[in-house]
Amino acid sequence: MDIGATVELWRRVFSRACLVVGPCFLAIALGFVIHTSVFLHYSIATNGNIISMASNRDKDGNSFNFSPVFAFSTKDGRMYTLTSDVYSNPPEYTVGEPVTVLYEQKNPAGAKLRSFWQLWLFPVAFGILGGLATCTGYLLMRYERRQDRQSLSIAT
Repeated sequence: MDIGATVELWRRVFSRACLVVGPCFLAIALGFVIHTSVFLHYSIATNGNIISMASNRDKDGNSFNFSPVFAFSTKDGRMYTLTSDVYSNPPEYTVGEPVTVLYEQKNPAGAKLRSFWQLWLFPVAFGILGGLATCTGYLLMRYERRQDRQSLSIAT
């Protein structure tokens, strides 16, 4: 098999993979959008504070990503201390900073900080990746079909 045929085979495989993975990621993004929208619809806002920063560490023990640990109390007076699922570097918050916390009355342990990235990171990330993969697969498929048409017109 010559190098041109190998490259063509990998381009075809990659375009099909993108056309499968891309829409799957877009569907996941849509699921996250629906989940976050429902959460926002049923959530209650309350005041809270950042009490510390949790950190991820590399194999050398250096901190490289930080997640806020926040405390808040619910309407019934119960106190909760939670760590956000979203890490960032530099840290998005500082210790002692007052924040708005959103929680569902039936599940206060699932509370989230009210900020764009804390709420929408996963839908945005999966949407961008899904859109890029789908567009890449589509463009590669169009290129492949154009090449096939050109080779047919040359052969006749």
